[in-house]
Amino acid sequence: MSMKERRRLELMARVRDKQLTVAKASRLLGLSVRQGWRLRKRYEKDGDAGLMHGLRGKRSNHAIKALVRQEVLKLYREKYDDFGPTRLD
Repeated sequence: MSMKERRRLELMARVRDKQLTVAKASRLLGLSVRQGWRLRKRYEKDGDAGLMHGLRGKRSNHAIKALVRQEVLKLYREKYDDFGPTRLD
């Protein structure tokens, strides 16, 4: 869990325990009040996991497919095998 997510968890737990209002927690997190309510709803529904980024552990949409990457590296090594160290891995 990142520091940002830990902060969210701490403040949403205080909202749950009625120590803090959603509006105040939203301001402290730099969010709109509307987004604060959405975050609270997700926290109530999914618990701690609801506050973490939804794409955690998933491959990026912009990632190069493994087969394409292997083919590019193969072609690169064939043509430029005499070059010095590079960051290919």
